[in-house]
Amino acid sequence: MDGKPLPTGELHFGIPGVPPGVLNVKDGTFSGSAPVGKNKVELFIYVEGPPRPDKKYGDTPTKTNTAPGKYWGPNTALEATVEAGKPNEFKFEVTSK
Repeated sequence: MDGKPLPTGELHFGIPGVPPGVLNVKDGTFSGSAPVGKNKVELFIYVEGPPRPDKKYGDTPTKTNTAPGKYWGPNTALEATVEAGKPNEFKFEVTSK
């Protein structure tokens, strides 16, 4: 983020009709499995809040995504093409503005 490694977060690699690959980000790095093909990639940077007011989820804290809106949702600016049987390395340059 802004030229520095992202301490924590999640990247969701997705193709319509295929379950997304969710990769955890730690100290600017991530690894895992993602669907083969052209993926829309969403960035999530969560901040925990107070527990939910309803008792359905007990004392589970709320989570708010603080990533800029241009990096998540259906219009995310991030994309990656995952190729089968090849090393896939991606670097995403993201900014807080």
